[in-house]
Amino acid sequence: MTEQENLDYFTEILKNDPASKAFAPLAEGYRKTGQLEKALKIALDGVSKHPDFNSGKVALAKILIDLKKFDSAESTLLEVVESDFENLLAHRSLGEVYIHKNEMGKALDAFKAALLANPLDKMSTAMVTKLESISAKAFDAEVFSISNETKTKTEKLYKRKNLSIHAALSYIDALISRNNYTTAGEHTADYLIRFPKNPELIKRQDYLSSLKKHNPRLSRADALSKPEITKQKLKTLNSAFIKIEEQMKTRPELAKG
Repeated sequence: MTEQENLDYFTEILKNDPASKAFAPLAEGYRKTGQLEKALKIALDGVSKHPDFNSGKVALAKILIDLKKFDSAESTLLEVVESDFENLLAHRSLGEVYIHKNEMGKALDAFKAALLANPLDKMSTAMVTKLESISAKAFDAEVFSISNETKTKTEKLYKRKNLSIHAALSYIDALISRNNYTTAGEHTADYLIRFPKNPELIKRQDYLSSLKKHNPRLSRADALSKPEITKQKLKTLNSAFIKIEEQMKTRPELAKG
């Protein structure tokens, strides 16, 4: 079926039933063909009739992105992921918004959330890898472009601590993924000076400390096989199960398969 045939098909459905949710694929079809104003009108009208229809909101957000209305797209997508965390397309679109806004830390978080929704999503995996690489390079550029001969260790540390927390976390993760635990530990400690209660930094510090207790030269896979770390992972997993059970009690619709 051609794009025009798709447009004709969904147009007919919406004509016969103006309250139909077919507005979402129809708006998407017009977006793909570059008819953005028409797509926007259809999406806005449909979302007004179906304010809880997340697929319609995602379709609207994608149109807003193409129109470069990134703030509006962001607020729309945040509504979706708040009510439906497993909405993969919403997380990916949110990541796209943040890239356009040059907020790479938030973009990385969005694509990581997409992987939580679907760990097998290849696009999100690729974007996480790319954004972590970008963050690591930005970190290196911020910290290490200054000559060791002209700047003291304290001055370099000051610059490192003033990097954004998102960029720092991404850099630490990149170091861990390369088994560079010593450097990862140093950067984690540096940032804990400025953000002593940041849960993400504390999580990484605990993880790195657990590795160090056994053998700092162990591979990540070997270290994670140690009983103490396995116990910690099981404790975290059990806590997650408890939270899921609590949600199931308050939101029984989640149990439907």
